[in-house]
Amino acid sequence: MRGGGLSIDFGGNQVTIQDMTPQPGAMQPQALNVELASAGVKGSAHHFRFLADRKTGQLAMFVNGKLAGRYSPRAGKASPKRGKHVFLSAQAPGMTLSNLWVAPWAGSFPKKSAGTKTAEPAPLLSDVISLINGDETPGTIESTTPEEIRVRYDGGDVEFPSKRALMIEFTGPPVAPRPGTRLRLTGGGVLTVQSFTLAGGIVSCRSTLLGDVKFPVAALSEIAWQRPGQKAPAGVPAADAKPGSLPPAPPLDQARFNVASLDAAPARSYDVIEIVNAQEAITGRFEMKTTVANDSITLDDALTLTMANATSLTRKTVVEKGAALRVKQIAAESVRGTTRRQQTLTVADGKATVRAAGAAKSPDQILDYPPDTVTLFSLMRIVTALPADAEGEWGIGRVFNEFRMHPQSNESYRLECTGKESIERDNRTRTLTRFTLHHERRAEEIIAEFLLDDAGVLQQVDFLGNASMRGARTTLRLRPAE
Repeated sequence: MRGGGLSIDFGGNQVTIQDMTPQPGAMQPQALNVELASAGVKGSAHHFRFLADRKTGQLAMFVNGKLAGRYSPRAGKASPKRGKHVFLSAQAPGMTLSNLWVAPWAGSFPKKSAGTKTAEPAPLLSDVISLINGDETPGTIESTTPEEIRVRYDGGDVEFPSKRALMIEFTGPPVAPRPGTRLRLTGGGVLTVQSFTLAGGIVSCRSTLLGDVKFPVAALSEIAWQRPGQKAPAGVPAADAKPGSLPPAPPLDQARFNVASLDAAPARSYDVIEIVNAQEAITGRFEMKTTVANDSITLDDALTLTMANATSLTRKTVVEKGAALRVKQIAAESVRGTTRRQQTLTVADGKATVRAAGAAKSPDQILDYPPDTVTLFSLMRIVTALPADAEGEWGIGRVFNEFRMHPQSNESYRLECTGKESIERDNRTRTLTRFTLHHERRAEEIIAEFLLDDAGVLQQVDFLGNASMRGARTTLRLRPAE
């Protein structure tokens, strides 16, 4: 790490913290390994909070609100110039780091009580003002302006210039977060709202805390919908909330499924949309065609990206008739620049054999492929043939990702119809039905969302996280009839 600093490596059930600042005498970096299970941390989705003091090189790590480890440099002569970087690295396969937030803090490390293994920051007994010279002063904030802060002390009120303050921490009990839609702003802020519309280049929204708010759409970088029914416990930050276990959902292959709707569907063309420089940009085209035969259905999908390093993907998939559209075979071709790759995936007896074509082909790859596996591209057809009943839910054993020709993960998923909602687009309000694909055990981790109109036509698909092409978000939006 050039310039030195703290390195934090996340490796599944273990976190490693190292100070990479050059050490005197070419000493090896000092490492602290924290086994999360040994620290009493359970589950797979965690909320981390780090308190770092760059001057002393100390760092405290909280996991789900509990102190799990504390790093301090070894005794001896310290480096004369400590690094100022903090480097985060996800080492475990399939691991995602998200919702990062950086801010100054009061600078008081928590302490463990005698005989305890965990600690929490002591609750504030009054407001605390941190000053730019490192001092802290407790009191009660009476008022603030861009020029002045007024603080009440036992001996009376004191006023001092705002430019002397670094931050203010307010006392008070934790406030239960309210569910809603998160609007992420280009300046780095986040606003949770209960309703919003986009029209005429203006975002109009209503916040429980702030009331009615309006701002230019250019200031909006992302919209994140909260799954209905997902609430954090009272007084617990939303990031710390652990979703409760959901009741079992019927398997997808038992759903009411209208095969005739697939036979009648014409070929459709979608724009590929990605976020580039905080703005939506059309980066390619996706073509989708479905052909129904007597004993099988053929899915023809073609993706062409038109930006730098032009890429094209074609997937010809033969599936069984039925709600799960179980795969028999996929013929795949990928072209990037002058490189062409061809593969054939054949499914039998719970295994998928991936065979590469060409003179320089690699050895066959054998993948676990349970019978209840569903592919992302087949889901684009399935949602159009399912009943659009609000609160309808179906269980899915595994999800196969055609972008990468590999299973999404070895976990179970759930497809849920969340009902109808109004969407503002091109100065027009449309009513669309939303289907959401999310983890069975972690309902807050959404893999894909599908939006259908009243005629059952798929209008838009959002592939999120590692289900997308580039690890962030890929949107397919139906092109207007040409």
